[in-house]
Amino acid sequence: MTQVTEQQTKLELPNWFILQAPPDIDIQVAEWLEMAIERLRVLLDFQIDHKEALREFRINLRADKTWIKRQVLGSFLLRLAAASHGKISGWLIETEGDLFEHCYRDLAKNRERESMIRAVTDPNRVRNYYELRRSFPEIYSILEDYRFRIRSSRRTNKKSTRNDLIAIHFTQIPWMVSQRKGFLLYKGWLITDELSIVKSIKKLFEDRLKSAIEDAKRLIGVNPVVDDAVRKIIKELEGHSQIMEWEQETFHFTIEKDAYLDVDTYPPCMRYLYERLLKTGRLPHAYRVQFGAFLKRMGMDLETQLDFWYNSAIDNVNITKEQFLKFAGYQIRHLYGLEGGRKDYEVPKCSTAIASYFCLFTSLRADLVTEFLRTTYPELSEKQLEEILRLVTHDQPKKACSLAFTFTHSNQRPPKGIHHPLMWVRLHRNAISSEKKEDDE
Repeated sequence: MTQVTEQQTKLELPNWFILQAPPDIDIQVAEWLEMAIERLRVLLDFQIDHKEALREFRINLRADKTWIKRQVLGSFLLRLAAASHGKISGWLIETEGDLFEHCYRDLAKNRERESMIRAVTDPNRVRNYYELRRSFPEIYSILEDYRFRIRSSRRTNKKSTRNDLIAIHFTQIPWMVSQRKGFLLYKGWLITDELSIVKSIKKLFEDRLKSAIEDAKRLIGVNPVVDDAVRKIIKELEGHSQIMEWEQETFHFTIEKDAYLDVDTYPPCMRYLYERLLKTGRLPHAYRVQFGAFLKRMGMDLETQLDFWYNSAIDNVNITKEQFLKFAGYQIRHLYGLEGGRKDYEVPKCSTAIASYFCLFTSLRADLVTEFLRTTYPELSEKQLEEILRLVTHDQPKKACSLAFTFTHSNQRPPKGIHHPLMWVRLHRNAISSEKKEDDE
C-alpha cells in the first residue's frame, strides 16, 4: 500500500463564508449601510435568478478583493436587523441558506468544503479521506473503491473530480443515520462524499446562522450608533415585498368545501400522514399541526376536524368528547385562529416542512420511501422508483417530489416544480380535468 502524506496546510474557510468573524476595521454608519444594501441586492437577485446572480458573484469575487469583505460586513448588519425583526430573520436564514448551498456545490474546493463542514459541526467529529485511511486501514479497499466511483462516475466533470470522501460522527447528523443516508456507517462514523450531503450541511449552516442571529440580540440596545444603523436597514428591508411576504405559507387557488374527501389528490407527504394516523392512531405534535392545517385548507370545517381527530387518535379512547374538546380541541381551534394569538394558520410550504415538519423525502429512510411509493402508486416502474430514490439519497427532496408527480401523471412535468403541498393538489386536479376533456372529445 502506497503511503499517502496528508498536506499539513491549515484549513481555511472560503472568503465568502459569512459566518466567519467580520474584518476588524473602522467604518462609518453610512458606509456600513451601503455594505448591507449591497449584500441585500445579492440575496434578492439570487431569489429572482440564481444562475445569473451566481455568475455576477463569481465575477465580483475575482475582480475586487475588497468586495467580499464588504459582503461579510454587510451580512453582519443584516443579522443585527434579523435579531430585531422575526420576519426578516426567517427570510434571511432561508435565503442565505439557499445561496450557501449553491456556493458549497459550485464554488468551493475540497478543502474549503471540509473547512465549512467543520465550521458547522464539532470539528473533532469530522474526518477527511486521509484521516479515514489512517483510522480504518481495515476498510482501505472499500474506501478506495467508493472514492474512485464518485470521481469517475457518469457525472464526471469538474464537480465530481473536486468531490472527495468525508466522514461525520453520527452525533452531528443523527437524521442522516436514522434515514440510512450516506455510503457506510462504520464504528459510529457516517462515511459519504462531500457533494452527497449538500442539504444536510445547508441545514447545519442554517442552524448556525439562526444561533448567530440569536447571539446578535445581545448587541441591540447597547450602542446608539449601532441601533441607528439597525433601524435604517430594517426600514430598507421592510420596503421589499419579497422579504415581508416571505412568511406567508399560503398557496392561493379556489377549492371547494369537501375537497379533503378525495384522498387521491393528497400529495405524498399528506397521504403518508393520513395513512399513518389511520393505522397507528398517533402523529407527533408537529405533524398533527401540519396535517390539520392541510385538512383546513382542503375545506374541512372546524367541527368536522374536531370529530376527525377525536375518532382517529388512539389517545382519545378513554376520554369523553367533552374532555377532548377541552384539551386537544384547543389546539385544533388554534389552527383556525380561534384561540391564542388568533392567527389563521396556513399549510407549511415545502422548504418549511423539510426544515421543521414532515417531508416524505427527507423524514423517512430511503427503504421506507420506496415501500410507500410502491404501495401507494403502483403505476411507478422499478426504474422510475430508482430515479426518485437517487434524488432522495442526494438530498434533493423537492426534485424527488416533482419527479414523482411527473411519473404518476402521464409525464406531465410541474413547470416550476413542487414547492407547496397544495401545488400538488392543484396540478393533480388540472391533470385529471385535462384527461376528462380528452375523453369527452
